[in-house]
Amino acid sequence: MQHLEEVNSSLQVYLESVVKGVSPEESETIISEQQKRLDFSRKMYDLKGNHLYAFLSSEIDLSLDAIIKLISKSDNAYKLADVVYEVTNRKSDKERIERMVQRFPRLLNDFDKLKKEMET
Repeated sequence: MQHLEEVNSSLQVYLESVVKGVSPEESETIISEQQKRLDFSRKMYDLKGNHLYAFLSSEIDLSLDAIIKLISKSDNAYKLADVVYEVTNRKSDKERIERMVQRFPRLLNDFDKLKKEMET
């Protein structure tokens, strides 16, 4: 739903720009800014469907920025547990991540998807 609201908002900005008759330079700037906004919204929507991201944000209580940094420092989901421990200094978080990865191997794929998403 949030992503649709972002699309709607961007379309409104486009329409208002057309009606106002903005210059070609302004038009390019507006289009570029709105595209970045929509790309970010899509990424956020995709992230919320990622089980590992959901676990890290809700259960470990990490922010998006923290997750991005931790994923970028980690080579794989197993290493992620060590990196989280280095940052949070909470052994219980490390153990929870290790257990989750062992119990749910799909989190290995979720890690790879997050890593790829962070690189784009």
